[in-house]
Amino acid sequence: MLIRDLQRQFPEINWLKYIGGIVNMPNIKITEEEVVIVRVPDYFINLMNLIKRTPKRVLANYILAKTVLFIIPYLHQDMRNKEDNYNKVLQGVLDRKSRWKECVNIATTSINLPISSLYVKNYFKNESKARAEDLVYTVKREFIKLLEKVSWLDNITRKHALEKAAAIATYIGYPIELLDDYNINKYYSNIQINFDSYLSAALSINLFNDNLEFEKLHGSFNRSDWSKHSLATEINAYYSLEENSISFPAGILQGTFFDINRPNYMNYGTLGYVIGHEITHGFDDEGRQFDKEGNLNEWWSTKTRDTFKEKAECIIRQYDNYIYKEFNQSLNGVNTQGENIADNAGMKVSYLAYQSWVKENGIEPKLPGLDYSPNQMFWISAAQLWCSKYRKEEMLNAILSDDHAPPKFRIIGSLSNSEYFLKDFKCGANSTMNSETKCGVW
Repeated sequence: MLIRDLQRQFPEINWLKYIGGIVNMPNIKITEEEVVIVRVPDYFINLMNLIKRTPKRVLANYILAKTVLFIIPYLHQDMRNKEDNYNKVLQGVLDRKSRWKECVNIATTSINLPISSLYVKNYFKNESKARAEDLVYTVKREFIKLLEKVSWLDNITRKHALEKAAAIATYIGYPIELLDDYNINKYYSNIQINFDSYLSAALSINLFNDNLEFEKLHGSFNRSDWSKHSLATEINAYYSLEENSISFPAGILQGTFFDINRPNYMNYGTLGYVIGHEITHGFDDEGRQFDKEGNLNEWWSTKTRDTFKEKAECIIRQYDNYIYKEFNQSLNGVNTQGENIADNAGMKVSYLAYQSWVKENGIEPKLPGLDYSPNQMFWISAAQLWCSKYRKEEMLNAILSDDHAPPKFRIIGSLSNSEYFLKDFKCGANSTMNSETKCGVW
């Protein structure tokens, strides 16, 4: 909607002044005709009601507190000790990370290009990139096969879905531009850092990064912007709605997720599953609303859309019924539905991709000392990916607010819906993992 319409609907805040103050660039003029994205209008309704009934003193204290919490990592030890006490209550954190680790994390995220460049030049194996590209190709190919077979898609919607899947751009490891120092020097050519203090230096770097984004505000969307895919050190993976792309930084192509020297049934169970998960985000409750070009566009027929919602509702009910016994707290199936849809389909499509790989390359040997078949090791590898340890306070906070289900339920939910898992482990009708109602969208 336009800022003008936003102002009319939510007059409690001067939106033009607020948004203009955030951008605050002389060459970019923000007017009432500026388009803003309001993803969840109900949130703004509730926010305005909250502001109305909250004393101004409380609002002022809250704004100041959030500002201080943002800059505390750059302040002196006394302030950091106060934050430690706050985090003990909120998250159960007993010890703070070493100062050098905090500094490395801050540098890695705020000036990521040179650090990522050094990392891939010195520590990342190009063979890992090539093997990961093969893995993405086979999983994506299997997802397309899945779309061709899904019975509840009508022909027109299926056509659009296949086009979108085929158009998904892939970014693996790092962009080639990251290896050339000229590109990095050019990117940072206009940066001005205030070295009066650690805080002033950090704020000036943040301002530089923000301004780079704001400069793109009135320009055309550049899908080939290499700098957006240059955080090579990150151990994560992404699907971009606007780009219709999947990204797997160099940081995730190692360790538990991926290793070129181990059997493929393990790599498909870990990284393959993550690849399938990210691809499915393009077809979950949010991703399905965007077309192959990354535009918000309704390309589903009414009947097919209704069927999707029915299948998603099954997933929602399934995860709603999971109880985290330690807190006697049920999960939120609505908040986590997108991730749960992606988990279930991602694991399924990766398993099918591995079966196709076996047909083309032959059955792999078992791991020495473990009496599990390659198929069973696929599932074990996928489950092991989410082995984790959480503080009680942090886990309760995650259950209430995270859009991911707790790790153990991500595995229990996906595997109990999978006929392939039940077959490979010969789970009987009365098995705990053999749920009576099987849910799945894809």
